[in-house]
Amino acid sequence: MAVTTTYKTTNVVNQAQRIIGYDVARALAILGMVIVHFSLTLVVSDQQSGWLGLIVEFCEGRAAALFVVLAGVGLSLIGRNNPDAEAAAIQAKRWTLTKRGLFLLVLGLINLTIWPGDILRVYGIAFLLIAWLFQASNRVLLGLALGFVLAFVGLILRFDFNQNWNWATLEYHNLWTLAGLLRNLLFDGFRSVFPWAGLIFFGMWLGRQNVQAAHVRRRLFWLGIGMALAAQLGSIGLTHVFSQTWPILGKPDAAMLFSTASIPPMPLFMLSAAGLSLAIIMGCIQLSLGLSTSRIINSLAATGQLALTWYIGHIVLGLGGLTSLGLYQNSSLATALWLALGFFGVAVGCSVWWKKHFNHGPLEALLRWATR
Repeated sequence: MAVTTTYKTTNVVNQAQRIIGYDVARALAILGMVIVHFSLTLVVSDQQSGWLGLIVEFCEGRAAALFVVLAGVGLSLIGRNNPDAEAAAIQAKRWTLTKRGLFLLVLGLINLTIWPGDILRVYGIAFLLIAWLFQASNRVLLGLALGFVLAFVGLILRFDFNQNWNWATLEYHNLWTLAGLLRNLLFDGFRSVFPWAGLIFFGMWLGRQNVQAAHVRRRLFWLGIGMALAAQLGSIGLTHVFSQTWPILGKPDAAMLFSTASIPPMPLFMLSAAGLSLAIIMGCIQLSLGLSTSRIINSLAATGQLALTWYIGHIVLGLGGLTSLGLYQNSSLATALWLALGFFGVAVGCSVWWKKHFNHGPLEALLRWATR
C-alpha cells in the first residue's frame, strides 16, 4: 500500500465481481446506528451505564464513521474504469455527482426536521466537492481527509461548540435561520461537514486499494488496528502530559482536545474511528470471501445494499413508531437494545425479500431515477 501512489497505478481491482464484504460492513454500520439512536431516543441519558452502556458508547460515532467511510468507498468507483476518459464523459460524471449531491442535501434537510443527527447533508456537500475531485491522486485525497479534521480544530478553538445545543433534549437553537443552518451544517451539527466529510475522502482512498489481494487486506487490517490503538493510547497519554506533567492546559481542556468521544469529534476520535472502520471493513471482506455461500453473509449483504433506505427507515419507521407508542425517554437500556436488534432483524428479512424481486432499494431507486 503506497499512500502517495497516483490514481492510475491503483486502478487494479477487478470490478466485474462485486465485493460483498463492503455490503456486509454497511449492514453492520446500520446495526450500530440503530443501537445508538434507539438508546438515545428511548432511554434517559443518565441510565445508560453498565456493560450495555459500554456497547452503546463503543458504537456511538463509530458506526456513523463506518457508514461515511463506506460512502467514500462507493464514490471511488466513479471514474475508476477509465481515468483517461474523454472530457464529455468526465463532465457527465460530474453532472451526475452534482445532482446526487443536491438530492442528498435536500433529503438530509428534510430528515433534519425530525432527526438532529442527520448525516446525509454531509454526503451531499461531499458529493458536490467530489464532482470536481474524483480524479485526484491518493495523496490529495488523504490530504483533504486530514485538512477537514484540522479545520475543525481551528473552528472549535475559535467558536463555542455548545453554544446552540441543549444536550439534555438534543435541541439545537436557531436551527432554522440561515446562520444556524450553516453553522450546524459546517461546524457544530451532530454530524457536520467539518470534520466528517474527511472520512469520505479517506473512504475514496480505501476504495482504490486492491482489497481482493490477501496481503493488502492483512496490511490494511493491522493498519486499522494500529490507528485505533494509537488514538486510544494517545488520548490517555496526551491528556495526562498536558494536564499534569506539563500543565499548560487544565484537565477539562486537555480531556476535550485529546478525546476519543464522538462529540465534539476531535482528531483522535477521527483517527480511532477511521482505523476501526478500516479493520471492520477488511474483516467483513475476509469473512465474505471465506463464507460466500453463507445465508447470514448474503442476508447482511442484501441489507447493506439497501443502506440508504434503512438509514431513513430506522428514523421514520423505527424511532417514529416507537415514539408514537409512548416509549420516548421511557424505556430501559436493555429494552432499547432488544428493540434495536428486533428492528434490525426485520430489516434483514425485508431486505432479503426485496432483493429477490428488485435490483435496488426504494430510496436507492429514487436516487437513481431523480439523478439519471
